[in-house]
Parts: sequence; structure tokens; C-alpha cells
Amino acid sequence: MSVIALDASSSCGERPFLHAAATNANAIRLYEWIGFTLRCRTVFSLVRHTGAAALEETA
Repeated sequence: MSVIALDASSSCGERPFLHAAATNANAIRLYEWIGFTLRCRTVFSLVRHTGAAALEETA
């Protein structure tokens, strides 16, 4: 998303947001540089099914 698009959406009363892993320091630095601030931390979980059906889908 460009800085121009961010300015346009903010002027319309919209609140753009981004997600970044806490370990992705480069992304966080970039987002802060263009004006984003940390609003909240979220825990994301990855769930995988390891049954036979899941194996068939990847084959």
C-alpha cells in the first residue's frame, strides 16, 4: 500500500491496518517509518490436519 493511498484512506475516515509477525523487525520498522503505530498484539496459530485426507491433498 502506498503512502498516497494511506493518506487518502485516512482522510476518508478509514483506518488502514497491517499485520506483521513480532519477529519481522524489518517490516515493523518500515510500517512505523510510514506512520503506523502498534495498536495491539495478536497471537496467531497454525493448525494442520495430519490425517490421510491431508496427505492426499498435498500429493
